[in-house]
Amino acid sequence: MNQSRQRKATPSQLRYLAAKRLWTKIRLRAWKTMPEKMEAIRVEATKQAAKKKHRHNDAIREQMKTWPETLSTSALRECIDQSLDYSGKVTSLIYRMRRHGMIDFKMDGLWHNLCHLPRRQDS
Repeated sequence: MNQSRQRKATPSQLRYLAAKRLWTKIRLRAWKTMPEKMEAIRVEATKQAAKKKHRHNDAIREQMKTWPETLSTSALRECIDQSLDYSGKVTSLIYRMRRHGMIDFKMDGLWHNLCHLPRRQDS
C-alpha cells in the first residue's frame, strides 16, 4: 500500500491560515464581549444576503419572460447558455429555477416556463 507524502504548506498558505485564525479569534472574542452588537451585524448581513439573492432570482425571471412557454431539455440548456450569464453548473441553475417556481417539468416531457409573458388579448 502506497502512502502519499503530505505536502508542506507554502509560506503564502501559512500566512493565509494565520490571518484566518486571527480573525476567528477576534470574532469569537467579539461574540463573548458584545453579543448584542454581533447579533445586529449578523441580522443585517442576513438581510443583505437575502436581498442579493432576490435580485438575482428576479433577474433570472425577467430574462426567462422572453423564452418560449415550453422547452425541451436541449432548448432549455441553449436558452440558458445564450441569455443567462451563469458560471456554475447548468443542472444547479435548473434545480434553482424549479425550487423558485420559475419552470416545471410536466408529463408531456417538456419544461414549462412559468415566468413567460401573459398573452396579449387585442380588443
